[in-house]
Amino acid sequence: NICPVPLASWTSDFGGSGITIVAAFQSRAQMLKRWGKDDTAIILNNAAGVMLFGGTEDEADLKFWSSLAGERDEQTVHRDERGKVKGSSMRKTPVLSHTQLSTLPPWRVVMFRRGLLPCVGKVRPVWKRWDVKYADGLPGIAWVTKARGRARRRRPARTGGELT
Repeated sequence: NICPVPLASWTSDFGGSGITIVAAFQSRAQMLKRWGKDDTAIILNNAAGVMLFGGTEDEADLKFWSSLAGERDEQTVHRDERGKVKGSSMRKTPVLSHTQLSTLPPWRVVMFRRGLLPCVGKVRPVWKRWDVKYADGLPGIAWVTKARGRARRRRPARTGGELT
C-alpha cells in the first residue's frame, strides 16, 4: 500500500528548497508498480542517498542494485599442472554480487550516496536508541540530550499563538 503522491515531481521541486523527503519502500518493484519505470528512475536519481536492506529475492532488483554498485578489476592467476604460475589476467567482477545483496546480515545496509562508492554499514534499531528508550510519551516533552548518564527533558518553547 503506497500513498499515490506525485513523488517524482516532489523530489525534483523540493530538492533545491531545503525540504527533505524520507521515503521507504519494501522493494524497487513496488516503486515500479506505483509510479512506472520513468518516474521510479526520477525518484532514485533525485535521491541524495539510498539505504538498501537485505532480504530481497527479486532477480531484477538484485541485478539493478548490483550494477549500481559497479564492477572492480580482479586479477586471476593461471597455473600449470605443477602449480607453477604461467601468467595472469584481469577480469571484471561485481563489487556486490546478487548473493551478497540478498543475504546481508541483520541490521546491515548498503548505502548508495551520490558521488561516493557504495558502502556497507550497520543500523541501530529504533527501540535501542536511548532517546526512544527513555521517552515516556508525555505530550509536550521532548528528550533532547544525555547528561551524566541520564536523559534530560526540555519542554518545547511556547509560541505566540498558544493560550496560557
